[in-house]
Amino acid sequence: MSVYALVHGQDGSILMVLPDFGNQWSLPGGKMESEETFPTVIRREGNEETGFEIRVLRDVPGQIIGEEFFLTRKGHWCHSIHIIFFAELTRNLQNLRRLNPETTGERIRSVAWMKLKDLRDIDILPMFKEFLRRLKREAKIPETPADPTSQPGP
Repeated sequence: MSVYALVHGQDGSILMVLPDFGNQWSLPGGKMESEETFPTVIRREGNEETGFEIRVLRDVPGQIIGEEFFLTRKGHWCHSIHIIFFAELTRNLQNLRRLNPETTGERIRSVAWMKLKDLRDIDILPMFKEFLRRLKREAKIPETPADPTSQPGP
């Protein structure tokens, strides 16, 4: 089970992380450990990956975005179900010492607040693309017109 937080900023942006493996952005979150609840995972993963204190707004998931089979960093196959919860910062103070802690093995290259309208211009993990597209449509954020001189992406 993998649990992720959708955290909105006051300006409508969302909190994203860029792990140091690969070049694809993600929502903060990750694997649920045994004996953890969903709110506990969001609080732990959010703090480890972003340095912010994050809490779940509702105990009901905002979206179950599917499942995935993938290879772990250690080369083992993993089957994961991905759940996104709406969350908020409990304190808008970032503890930068929490980023990349040696004790957890989290390796985050960057943490950023991103506008939904700008997400089409960055590389996002495929499992989040449709969810973020739908979120953008529901927020009625207009698509940025494509540059006719640019080449289409993959």
